[in-house]
Amino acid sequence: MALAQGACPLKLVFGAGNGSFGGLTEVRLTADSACPGFLDAVEGVYSSPAGFAPWSYLGPQEVSEPQAASVCLETVRLGFPDRVIRLYRSSPSPAELAVNLGGLELNGRLLSTGDANGRCFDPSACGPGRHDGGDGWCVESGRCSPGYRLSASGDCSP
Repeated sequence: MALAQGACPLKLVFGAGNGSFGGLTEVRLTADSACPGFLDAVEGVYSSPAGFAPWSYLGPQEVSEPQAASVCLETVRLGFPDRVIRLYRSSPSPAELAVNLGGLELNGRLLSTGDANGRCFDPSACGPGRHDGGDGWCVESGRCSPGYRLSASGDCSP
């Protein structure tokens, strides 16, 4: 999904990040001279390391036909957590950009496709230094997803 046409395009890619469990998998900002506040020295393509999540889904929690191969959902809203995502530029020289998508909200129609026999979330797939943030999203160890708190045992609960 590209959020801008022309100046300062922001691209967000959603996909499976943990088996059949989805998330925000890529963020890419193309900053050129048309972007306000981007001087020549900081222009370039900034992108995320793989695997961003969670995002706050404000739409329907269930589809009208659970066994259907695909369903078109109307008036879906996606919000994003109020937290910094680091984007990196490799060329012409390495650079880092901190962005916060907390005020961004996407609205529209969503084609929902899936497998009724899909796998459940597997926290072991989070990788080293990450764990289940309480809502099935992988987060850094010692942190929890928004709305969850860290217990003394290191688990996240509502």
